[in-house]
Amino acid sequence: GTNFLNDIRNFFNRIGNWINKNILQPLKEYDSKYHYNLLGTLDAIFNTQTLEEAAKKLFIHINTIYYRIKKIEEITGKNLNVYTDRYLLMQASFMNTVD
Repeated sequence: GTNFLNDIRNFFNRIGNWINKNILQPLKEYDSKYHYNLLGTLDAIFNTQTLEEAAKKLFIHINTIYYRIKKIEEITGKNLNVYTDRYLLMQASFMNTVD
């Protein structure tokens, strides 16, 4: 029993570390360097039903949302329309709000 639980714990720690290193940190660095809000944009996308709602929530034009999504995808190499990529981006967003 204990070995299995340790294996599971290690597995999730490795995933968390990977997300942090490959998605969260690069987005944080970009936001910090260019005074952007890519992580806030991800959070808004995942906490609204549509991109239009996300834009309203952030008080920005819908085209700005599209631009930021493109930037997020460039930086992370992840595509919001691919389920597994979306999951990783969602986890990064969640880790950022819990941080």
